[in-house]
Amino acid sequence: MIFVGDESERASPVQAPPACSVQQLLAACAAEMRRQAGAMAALDATLARLVEQMRRQVGPIEAALRLPPEALHGLQRADHLRQEVEGLAGVLELLVRAGRMDAMISTDLLRACAPLADLQDRLLSGHLPPTGGGST
Repeated sequence: MIFVGDESERASPVQAPPACSVQQLLAACAAEMRRQAGAMAALDATLARLVEQMRRQVGPIEAALRLPPEALHGLQRADHLRQEVEGLAGVLELLVRAGRMDAMISTDLLRACAPLADLQDRLLSGHLPPTGGGST
């Protein structure tokens, strides 16, 4: 991979207050995740354009033969990661809108923000109170 303009080369760190609230940090994380989701979407679109260009140049069958299975799997994985990042961005934004750290968020809202079932499962596993009988 080629990296241009490495951010670690920045002359000095950004001035920041000595502390911030959980809500402020959560909002910053949500904004950063949304930024990354946009970058992943642009990368995904670029990869799709490259594959489409190859298909136009050599034909769909030849293009499929030229791309090794691990490359096709990598392209599918990149799209899956993009969807996960977009889902996490939505979940973080949902948390920010809740406004309170003890606010309850409906599982349906969470699932709507994160449309991939495996991501939903990771987010929800072990983090929901038991339902049904028992003490409250």
